[in-house]
Amino acid sequence: IGDTTITTPTITIIEVESIFYKLNSEKYTATVVKDTINDYQSIVDLVIPSTVTYEENDYTVTAIGDEAFAGCEALTTIELPSTMESIGMIAFLNAPKINKVTCHAVVPPTFTITFIDVFLDEVSATANLIVPEGSVEAYKAASIWKDFLNISTIQKEPTALDNQTDEDV
Repeated sequence: IGDTTITTPTITIIEVESIFYKLNSEKYTATVVKDTINDYQSIVDLVIPSTVTYEENDYTVTAIGDEAFAGCEALTTIELPSTMESIGMIAFLNAPKINKVTCHAVVPPTFTITFIDVFLDEVSATANLIVPEGSVEAYKAASIWKDFLNISTIQKEPTALDNQTDEDV
C-alpha cells in the first residue's frame, strides 16, 4: 500500500508559577493538570492565565483537567481566563473554602461530566460567581454553573477618564 506515517503530538507537561499544564503542540493549547506531588495544597488564590509560554511559543489555556484541584482545602478564590472552554470531572471537589469564582469567559465553560459535582454543594450555595457583563443568564442556564446561588457581573475597574468632570475637560 505504501508508507504510512502517523504523527501524534508529544505530551509535554510544564510548570508555570506552581501550576502544571499539559501542552497540545498541534493546537497550541494547554490544559491545567493535577499536581501529583503536592496536590496544590498551598494554593489559596488560584489565577489561571489565558496563555502560557514554552520554548518561545504561546499556548492558550482552554481547559482544567479531571481532579486538578480536588482536595485543595486552602483554596478560597479562583480566577479563570476568558479562554477557558472546559473543566474536568471533580476539578474542585473537596475544596470547601472556595468563596469566590471569577470566570472571564463570556460563554460558560462546559464540564466533561455534569452529573458529578465539580464543586461542593456548600460552595455553590455560598460562593460568589462573578462573570462578564451580559453573561449572567447564560451561566444561570448552564450545567453546574446554574447551581451557584450568587451570580454577579465583573465590575470594571475605574479609569482616570471615569473620574473626570466637565471642569477637567
